[in-house]
Amino acid sequence: MSAEPAGTTNFKVESKDGQQFDISYLAMKHSKTLKDLARSDGYDSTKPIKVEVDEKSLKRIVDWCHKHAEEDVYVLEMKGPKNIAPAEIVEAPVENVVAEQRPRIFGKKNQKKK
Repeated sequence: MSAEPAGTTNFKVESKDGQQFDISYLAMKHSKTLKDLARSDGYDSTKPIKVEVDEKSLKRIVDWCHKHAEEDVYVLEMKGPKNIAPAEIVEAPVENVVAEQRPRIFGKKNQKKK
């Protein structure tokens, strides 16, 4: 696999409707999808990176990446609720569920007894 290119290396990204946009590698670092696609192509800046996104959306993505190119990449850490352990969620007994909620939880329509 090729080494990462310099931040000033320019790539072309192409929308699903054929519109192309220029984006520097420095700006591209803010889009994991674009960065991963560039990596999978061996960082070949001579051919466009094709994405299944319409022109309007891709332009907004590229503009946002350029606007934040000089900033650090923010990494979102997904964490669960602090007050509930995952095991507690899985092991919750069905008896604790109010009878009116059971049909909704198990995907059945709420049927009243006649």
